[in-house]
Amino acid sequence: MELFEALRTVDLVIGLMLTVFSVGAGGVYWLQRRIKAIASAGDVKADASRLALSDRMGKLEEDLRSLDDGFATIERRVSNVERTLETVARSSDVALIRSEMAEMRGAFSTHLAQLTGMVDTLYKAALRASPASTQDKK
Repeated sequence: MELFEALRTVDLVIGLMLTVFSVGAGGVYWLQRRIKAIASAGDVKADASRLALSDRMGKLEEDLRSLDDGFATIERRVSNVERTLETVARSSDVALIRSEMAEMRGAFSTHLAQLTGMVDTLYKAALRASPASTQDKK
């Protein structure tokens, strides 16, 4: 009878150990799936943020191209003024040249102000997108 009692006790201990290990394995499996879900949600948010930043950078590039066109126009006007200065030296022509130069100064300062604003925006966007700033926000 004593051997039978010992076997029942061993059976009970083995059953209890199997139960503990099964619950532990289930807990590890659940924890692993939860961590994967949290990580994939973070990746989705980062991808959305990256796409939005990419769209904004594309728009800024288009704006910079339009500014390049404006600078090309200014360059053509300056070359026209230079050619005019080489060929004409009358006071009426000089007055016309002065008015064109004044227009060009205004256009140049406007384009320069726009370019400065866009460069500042690009710089701020790059700072926000840098890995150091994203780690600070966490």
